[in-house]
Amino acid sequence: MITRKPRQFLAVWDDDGISVKGATFEESFFVDGVFWKNELTEVASEGFELFGELFSNQLQIQFNEQSQRILELEQRVESLLESIPFDPRIIDATAFYNRLTKDELLVFVGSSNPQVVAIGKVIADYKANDWPVIFESQDFQNMVNFLQQTGVLSEARLTELTKDATRDEAYSAG
Repeated sequence: MITRKPRQFLAVWDDDGISVKGATFEESFFVDGVFWKNELTEVASEGFELFGELFSNQLQIQFNEQSQRILELEQRVESLLESIPFDPRIIDATAFYNRLTKDELLVFVGSSNPQVVAIGKVIADYKANDWPVIFESQDFQNMVNFLQQTGVLSEARLTELTKDATRDEAYSAG
């Protein structure tokens, strides 16, 4: 018993890179399930207009052009985002929370001073609710001054925690 299985198809484009000028079809022949030979058959180019357009180098050219355009647009968006002003004294709550060490977080939950524990809960609420941390606000100043007075934070550590936010740390209401 002889069976035929398609193996590959080769299309040759005209110089315009769009239309197909010729094609060859290769199929494998098997005799009683054992490979016997591969055979090439010429295929007339008529009817391959759409095929030629679909797989032409024109698609690659268009793809490259669109990829370049996408890159230009992404760069433009990045440029526009960088031009948006931000207040470095208003930080995203998660960014502020990430500035705290694990030991500091443990103090907030394990302190014998209920006011320190309450401040820890406020910081956690800010993070959970995505509220901005405004370094210059009276509430924030009262909290950090208390933490400094009770020795939970040193002056140097407080300065480090309240340094200006970077653009990545800045609060965005979006």
